[in-house]
Amino acid sequence: MNGPAPTTVRVALGAGYDVVIGPGVLGRLAQRTDRGLPTKAAILVDQRLEARYAPGVSRSLRDAGVESFVVPLLAAESAKTLDAAREALIAVARHKMDRNGIIIALGGGLVGDLAGFCAATYRRGVAFVQCPTTLLAMVDASVGGKTGVNLDIGDDESPEVQKNFVGAFHQPKLVLADTDTLASLPDRDLRAGLAECIKHAMIAGSISGLAWPDALAWTHALLPRVLARESAATVELIARNVELKARVVEGDEREERADGGRALLNLGHTFAHAIEPLSYLRPDNAPGPLMHGEAVALGLVAAAHTSATLGLCSTEYAARVREVVKAAGLPDAIRNLPDGASLIERMGHDKKVIAQRLRIIVPRQNSHGQGIGEVRTTPDQAALEAGWNAIRIEPVR
Repeated sequence: MNGPAPTTVRVALGAGYDVVIGPGVLGRLAQRTDRGLPTKAAILVDQRLEARYAPGVSRSLRDAGVESFVVPLLAAESAKTLDAAREALIAVARHKMDRNGIIIALGGGLVGDLAGFCAATYRRGVAFVQCPTTLLAMVDASVGGKTGVNLDIGDDESPEVQKNFVGAFHQPKLVLADTDTLASLPDRDLRAGLAECIKHAMIAGSISGLAWPDALAWTHALLPRVLARESAATVELIARNVELKARVVEGDEREERADGGRALLNLGHTFAHAIEPLSYLRPDNAPGPLMHGEAVALGLVAAAHTSATLGLCSTEYAARVREVVKAAGLPDAIRNLPDGASLIERMGHDKKVIAQRLRIIVPRQNSHGQGIGEVRTTPDQAALEAGWNAIRIEPVR
């Protein structure tokens, strides 16, 4: 195996599981699940990746005496639905997989969320393995046990899609983050995954016992090597971010803590979720609508400027966040945003709203000037407007 040796991060949730990070780890799936091999395995895979990766996974399982079958999935937000989950569950049931079987999620975060939801609900819950193939999924979605699908609560004339509105907490048995799979990841997708890394760096000071001084500067310095696809730097980045996420979710698996806990991982996301469904919004020079990571990057800049307006961080810190976002090749501002009042109203539909009170996460600087996350309920409207204006590119007059 070429490249750095795999790194393992332990997640102490449920029975506990390993996140194994490094080149070539996908080919050792069967050996990694040796604590009681399943009777049968369902490989739920992004249909675009089926020919590239599913045969190797099937072969690894077959060599260990495990029968497997493939269920291709359309990896698109429009297909992350209860109907898609139903079709996948029917496919699994028709292969007569029993409760000792296992579901393997092979793809990005969309596949992981959908496959995990199927695993959580099939026969009231079967084991599953996350095999993320995108940087975004490796550092975020594959760890922590959140599964789910979107729910359209609108009508035929006015659809209203709520992201991840139906789901379950269901921890994986194992996560295999094979960094070799990132070689085929488009540059835009790689950059999108960096948004979650920047987010983690902005809240690292909140995590007790995490030895990661000035995480934002550390991440900023590593970006050129990761963007150049240096294997060792990529493994180091993923491992550091997985460790942070593991420590957060271990302390608040179901996002119940009033002082933040797992909710801190939503930094930038309430802003992002307000604009991500607006398909006409496009970063400059991008061929398609906002990707999730691009929307999060914009949300991080907006959250930092909201925080500065609230007096929780300096304007210099907010500018620094923007600088790191730009260094990652991510958008820090965008054209054609709706007016501020409309955007704030859209924020009110976020699933983090409790008792009709908007909650957002903003970065605050501690006594050492490092970022920590803070929950703000019903934040000042003018501060929210300032956040939105910070990412607004006004039309040329």
